[in-house]
Amino acid sequence: MKTSKYNYYIDCNNKYLFFNGLSKNYFEVSEENHESFRQILMHPNDYAIKYAHFLSKMKEFGFVLDDEVDEFKKVVEAFTTYKQPDTYNLMVMPTYNCNLSCWYCIQHHQNVNLTESDIQKIKEHIKAYLLDNKLKKFNLSWFGGEPLLKYNEVIDLTKFSFEFCKQNHICFESDITTNGILLTEKRIYELKNYGVKSFQITIDGCREKHNTIKRIKNVSTFDVVLKNILSIVKMTPESECILRLNYDENNLEPEKIIKDINELIPKEYRNKIVFLSRKIWQKDERNINKKDITQLIEDAKESQYVTNSSYTGLCYVDYQHFNCVFPNGNIGKCDNEILDNAQGHFTDNYEIEWEETPKFIEYNQFSKDSPCSKCKHLPFCCGPCPNVRDNMIKQFNKIICQYSNPEKEMEEQIIRYCETNIKIS
Repeated sequence: MKTSKYNYYIDCNNKYLFFNGLSKNYFEVSEENHESFRQILMHPNDYAIKYAHFLSKMKEFGFVLDDEVDEFKKVVEAFTTYKQPDTYNLMVMPTYNCNLSCWYCIQHHQNVNLTESDIQKIKEHIKAYLLDNKLKKFNLSWFGGEPLLKYNEVIDLTKFSFEFCKQNHICFESDITTNGILLTEKRIYELKNYGVKSFQITIDGCREKHNTIKRIKNVSTFDVVLKNILSIVKMTPESECILRLNYDENNLEPEKIIKDINELIPKEYRNKIVFLSRKIWQKDERNINKKDITQLIEDAKESQYVTNSSYTGLCYVDYQHFNCVFPNGNIGKCDNEILDNAQGHFTDNYEIEWEETPKFIEYNQFSKDSPCSKCKHLPFCCGPCPNVRDNMIKQFNKIICQYSNPEKEMEEQIIRYCETNIKIS
């Protein structure tokens, strides 16, 4: 028997987290007992008889393994599963326009929209790609800009995909990321009927702070969004509804945020809503009060929302079958690309032809010169995202670690993860 090389022992507020980066299982140990537990896991053969039952449980949860187990092989297998080899994930951005102007948005809201001809090409591409690759699942994601500004195109392509997949015995699901303003009960009903099973809708703090960022004259956009979220969970209780808080040091006010949300979401519907918090990407993590994040998660849990982990994970751009259609009809491998940098286009046969193949396809976490494959943090960190890897290759001609202090960064990520997930007992 041997200890997992992906175990962590983290000092955390007068207790210790014992966490396994591959299985993502964890348990807590008191400060006075943690060293004893650690010694058992570090030297399992020395305690095999005395603590046989405990070590059996630890083997079940990935903290110890049989000697012959190739743990790195298990990591490679996990990455293969992460990459969803049987699923085509297609993100479509029908417009770069938006009905709001959030200061942190990555897009410049150019007046660029998919045409009727573009939509037809996408339909033909979907048919060809799914059948040629013999795929079992198709996931259609809507993003923008604000995708609901092009609702007719959204419902047309979603309906087509739903019906084509049904005819060809392919599992179909769709999701949409929206600011929620343009949702109506009729639209929620239509989207549900054609396979939209996940809605991600953002807020920007408590009512007061949100309304200063997402502004419409004489309208509380906070109230509009929350009422539409309530409509989603009432009308489509089987769907995933993600309420995402974009935070920085100026709007992270846990008590006010949860209080204002609770005023509009009755208690009986809260367990249908996933509460997700994400730092605004332009902001420095060092300016964020970690205690406020912990308090926010605790308050959301206490109010009976489903809390979502914040660990890094594999970027969807790394999925084996992922493409993104931009509003000008070009194809990219990352939705964060600048519009003009999208290097792909549809051929006459509706295949994707690349002017320049993205480098991250050739250089991944398991490449010869990558430090990731030898790193303890790989199963949890998953390495740099594709866009970051591309920039690394251009600058350094190899992949490097994305963190200046990886041990500290991973421990903080693990603590956040454990705050929102269930520990083993």
